[in-house]
Amino acid sequence: MCQPGLPKLMGSLHPAGSLYEKPVNTLDSLNQHINFKRVLAENGVRVMDVRDVLMLDTDCDVGARVELEEFASQVLKYEMDKSCDSRLIKKEDLFYVGNNYKRQVLQAMSSDQLVDIIMTNPTVTVTPSLRDTNFTASYSFLPLSNIVFTRDQQITTCNGIVMANLSSQQRKNEVDLMKFSFRKLGLRVIGQITDPGRLEGGDFFPAGKKRLQQIVNSYLLNYPPPPPLFQGEDLCFIGIGLRSNLEAVQQLMDNDWMGTRRVAIVDDQFEKNQDRMHLDCVFNILSRDCCVMLEEMMGEQSHIRRY
Repeated sequence: MCQPGLPKLMGSLHPAGSLYEKPVNTLDSLNQHINFKRVLAENGVRVMDVRDVLMLDTDCDVGARVELEEFASQVLKYEMDKSCDSRLIKKEDLFYVGNNYKRQVLQAMSSDQLVDIIMTNPTVTVTPSLRDTNFTASYSFLPLSNIVFTRDQQITTCNGIVMANLSSQQRKNEVDLMKFSFRKLGLRVIGQITDPGRLEGGDFFPAGKKRLQQIVNSYLLNYPPPPPLFQGEDLCFIGIGLRSNLEAVQQLMDNDWMGTRRVAIVDDQFEKNQDRMHLDCVFNILSRDCCVMLEEMMGEQSHIRRY
């Protein structure tokens, strides 16, 4: 899971531009999330936060710390102001938008700061100045304002974890973050959807009773093993429509990443409503022999039926 924090705050400044349904009170979101985690823990679920995973072992393992710095370096960008008079830029000024200076900056930061960088994707634009430290800086960000929805960046199939390819530009960088987190936990990623395929985790459901033993066995050794995971060896459901497409399903089947005998494609041809963008907005599997479905989409006469 990923607790609402700085990216959520940035996203709340313009909800429509951040794919939010409506304006957000971030304190309410945080309190609801904390309560959600508490209820899960009370029911025997071991919850790990993405921030904690990113910082895992960085205080005692040089390799873990260096990996986090490298990740932050990839998303932190320095650039010289293109609108300024080039005659004001000295050769030595270029050092302050280069990788060596960036490395010095990141090495001095705490792991918590590095995670904030990864979560907000900042670009620092430097302008030469004739006073003080010889520079002024302005800042822009591409925050991971939807990272709280941690079921979308991947699917977990019979054969393992497959990274998605999210439809919205605002969410593209989330996949790299979750892939980095899975690798830190020792979880094997078997593949990743590429263009023109589009896949989001909210559109996928396993259905069956095959134990996903390879993921349990490769789980982080420093923690007690998680409860058994069951996946469908015979059948899985995958929704296509607003967020996932047939090209992604074809990639999953061509590479045998789903590992099931049958694939049920649930096609949203008629509605394509943002309020019900994913299959899990209208359907869910509760147990081996019970599911829940949106009543209005049932039957051949429904104008929002799925195929």
